[in-house]
Amino acid sequence: DIYKVSSPGGFADISGWVGPGGIIPTAQGFSRYIRFLDRQGRGALGIDLGSTTTVLAATVGRELSVTVRSDLGLGHSAPGLLAYSRPEDVARWLMYEIEPDEVRDYLWNKWIHPATVPQTSEELELEYAIAREIIRVALSDARQKWGKITPKGGWLPPFSPILAGGSIFSRAPHPGYAALILLDALQPVGITELWLDPYALAPALGAMAHVEPMAVVQVTDNGGFPVLGTVVAPVGRTRAGKPAIRAIVRYGSEGSEPVKALVRAGEIKIVPIPPGEEADVSVQVGSKFNLGRRGRRKARFRVRGGLLGLVLDARGRPLAIPSAVERRAELLRKWVDGVTGG
Repeated sequence: DIYKVSSPGGFADISGWVGPGGIIPTAQGFSRYIRFLDRQGRGALGIDLGSTTTVLAATVGRELSVTVRSDLGLGHSAPGLLAYSRPEDVARWLMYEIEPDEVRDYLWNKWIHPATVPQTSEELELEYAIAREIIRVALSDARQKWGKITPKGGWLPPFSPILAGGSIFSRAPHPGYAALILLDALQPVGITELWLDPYALAPALGAMAHVEPMAVVQVTDNGGFPVLGTVVAPVGRTRAGKPAIRAIVRYGSEGSEPVKALVRAGEIKIVPIPPGEEADVSVQVGSKFNLGRRGRRKARFRVRGGLLGLVLDARGRPLAIPSAVERRAELLRKWVDGVTGG
């Protein structure tokens, strides 16, 4: 690989300074942090989407499963996606029509100039579409290691939190874009908390977890990983426009009136809950839906405030995306508006 350089030396000395654990790769530190979350009673999944490498780590059946794809990324490794996804797979996430060669050109240009950033809204949309496909491919690879743990129906196992690292998430112009990338690519089911790692803390905390576990707990519980939102995503499908999710949100502050929300099939909406606040939530889903665990249709739970709050995703699983450009553009715009308030 022309981008890999030989070791400049000195690692043996530095390894001695940091103790018996030595120096560990970033992917290993990231996966250790995911395992740490699981030991806190939070069966977790983490996705770290970088320029050269994509790491997907998950605790499945109390065992850590790590998938490292050094051929998939948003920079140097961008063209690697073409070995697993067609340009048409990327284009299905776009609100505009694009030729397959334009997708290929964009991926190869990212290989040549990995530090470039999107200059137009169309390029930003294309980069988000590429991110979705990279995560989808990495997830498909990881599933092969999970074996029979995957729930009946092929849905994502119940992970919470799902932690997202990488500039594609932390530098999004609105947190709703980051949430939508994760929800579209992973399609979680049930009730899931989404976290961000905007400061790339997870690898460092994973490296120090066995040395100073209390420090890791303190960083985790005191804002090191902003909560993006808590997602309610039922399984099922019915005619668009039919009532799908009814939610009642009772805020913690005294005297505040509960907020009622109705989300219809095919929609995704936000009920804001500011960071630092908590709310009690009651949800009931329509007769054609369930929350993925034993077919339940009702749930009560407590939600921590976050960048978005409560995300009610009534688009069904799996997602159905029209092939016709006009209809697809209308639907994707509605989804973006639903999570950004546009």
